[in-house]
Amino acid sequence: MALAPKEALVSVITPVYNGAAFLRECMQSVLDQSYGNFEYIVADNCSTDDSLEMAQELAAGDSRITVVRGESHVGPIQNWNRSLKSISPQSDYIKFVHADDWLFPDCIARMVDVAENDTNVGLVSAYRLEEDRVSLDRLPENAPLVPHTDTFTMNGRDVVRAILREKASVLGSPTNFLLRSNLLRPDEPFFCEDFLHSDKEACLRILDKCDFGFVRQVLTFTRRHNESVTSKTNSLDTRRQDNLLMLCKHGPEFLSESEYSSTLSGDLRRYYDFLARNVGVGMGDEFWNSHQQVLEAAGSPFRASKLLRATLRRWANPVNALKENRRKRSQQHRKLDQATIQLITDTRIDSEDSQD
Repeated sequence: MALAPKEALVSVITPVYNGAAFLRECMQSVLDQSYGNFEYIVADNCSTDDSLEMAQELAAGDSRITVVRGESHVGPIQNWNRSLKSISPQSDYIKFVHADDWLFPDCIARMVDVAENDTNVGLVSAYRLEEDRVSLDRLPENAPLVPHTDTFTMNGRDVVRAILREKASVLGSPTNFLLRSNLLRPDEPFFCEDFLHSDKEACLRILDKCDFGFVRQVLTFTRRHNESVTSKTNSLDTRRQDNLLMLCKHGPEFLSESEYSSTLSGDLRRYYDFLARNVGVGMGDEFWNSHQQVLEAAGSPFRASKLLRATLRRWANPVNALKENRRKRSQQHRKLDQATIQLITDTRIDSEDSQD
């Protein structure tokens, strides 16, 4: 009697730092997967809450779980890279799950099925539920969709071309994709620490070498407050910054000269339009210095004349400009109020500690 083929081994990784609020829910969603052959690595980044104890408690009841605690606290991206060193040498696929996210029961099974049916596929993604809305649903225009089939595969370079030209959104965060293990190089970090959104940049690099698979079903749940970078992401719009830098780094590799030139021109115009919306609303030196540094790194140093033109375009509709300014000023005041409350709270705690 022929033996049934063995399921591919999936290395599931949850990097965590002070994620006790949602960690149990996250881990249980992994343990409840319909797919059977996986190892589960929880990489604790020297948490100061109950994350480590919670992970160890669940590991005591399930041999598939391995809890690894870092020797020192590092940044989120460094912890992602560090966690990859713990996967089995027999690993076929890698599936990250952030500690405040979770997977639907058939997530791993559906993604592995796409990759196993086409050995050229190295990265698989799917729709996600981003709290109260479905996202990652902007598929490339040339995606080969077939009636009555909820999956497709396509050339990885074509996917990157669509992403760089902002005509597709299919990657999300590490929670949202499955990666073929042999695409990693053991002698270099997978996630480049030069980018705050290094997961997207890593996917662009990988898709130069493999095909892309996609499941048109919602397979993951993502909270909008992942990791410790959210406040910086929102205040500086670091996604916009990284998108420009990724275009400058990878655009010449994937786009024709004319495509790259027109895409860069449009991106820079939108970048200055974004900056114009932040003129006169109380953004501090960190904001302006950060964006000037990004433009410099992109090979297009900041020009006051371009900002002036963008500002004039914006104020061509003064009613909308005034409304947006009031809204942004209100947001800035709320941030300052929250910072003041935190400062008062910290001061009180320090005072109480000194009295003890």
